[in-house]
Amino acid sequence: GVADSLVLPETRDIARLDIRIDSERYVHAEGLHSPLTAFDASFIPHDFSPRVTGVVRNSLNRSITNVRVSAILFDSEGKIIGGGSETVAFVPPGAPIGVEINVATRGDPASVRLFTSFYEHSIIESSSGMNRPLTVENLHDLMSINATLEEKLKLVAVGVVQDAYGNANFGFVVENPDRVLAFHLTSYQAAAYDASGRVIGVASGIIPLTFPGEKMGVDSSLQVPEGSRIDRLEIVIDQQSADGLTLPGASPLASERAAFIPSALQPKATGIIKNSMDKAIAYVPVSAIAYDDQGEIIGVGQGYISSVPANGESVADIYMHSSAEPASVELYPQITDPLAIRLYTP
Repeated sequence: GVADSLVLPETRDIARLDIRIDSERYVHAEGLHSPLTAFDASFIPHDFSPRVTGVVRNSLNRSITNVRVSAILFDSEGKIIGGGSETVAFVPPGAPIGVEINVATRGDPASVRLFTSFYEHSIIESSSGMNRPLTVENLHDLMSINATLEEKLKLVAVGVVQDAYGNANFGFVVENPDRVLAFHLTSYQAAAYDASGRVIGVASGIIPLTFPGEKMGVDSSLQVPEGSRIDRLEIVIDQQSADGLTLPGASPLASERAAFIPSALQPKATGIIKNSMDKAIAYVPVSAIAYDDQGEIIGVGQGYISSVPANGESVADIYMHSSAEPASVELYPQITDPLAIRLYTP
């Protein structure tokens, strides 16, 4: 299935749509099957931005970067009444991920289907360790890769705070078990599921630079249909995207005296961010993760410090989203660009 769009003059209505397929441009793929499958498609109605959600799985032992997912909507007679497509940043090996596609439709569908496809920007790591475009021609070689990916960043905690209007702020913590390498530019995807197992919201992003033996907290948000409840939130890390860097020691940024300040209107987390370098570090994002007495995440927040002086400290003051008053809070200062502060080993 393919979904796309075109631009028409505002005063014209479409009487007929012709689709022509170039029969001379094809690749013979006998004995091959797509490593991608899509299932659990669900339509989420909305007056202005209806969506289709679902799940995609990759049977290869490598992540596939840039996958096109199309949603096709059908009426009760099986006629197509709408569709849409999105590019998914990555589909990891084995673990299913939630997807979300904005669609245009002439009404609520009787059924929906999801279709996955590769295109010119789809990339995968080959058996030689190099990134290559994913094509039918090299798919046979890629399907023979049996080695599993190393877990470079370990997920240690996940939590979400949801309000009554469909806003969901989530946080998670990763740990870098490596004693030598720091990891940078690691992609992740988040998917929220309701009690029936339906995907109701997704988000994606980048995990900040995580130093050897250290933890990093990440804060972000996603939207779910108003009135729905998140039953579970799943975080999938693209271990293949983690860029290993050899850095001289631990992070120069550390937090101290983290505290939670309760408020009926806007609770906050505060603390001290210290810089052990002999030069100032400008623009320091700080994530705050709050825990209950069982160690579960019940609050998240993010702010930034304009500059932390050389061999000095600055105060972090972060607005929080919290479901209750926490037992503890942790602050995670982030270094956004290792090159800018010359952390690479000469």
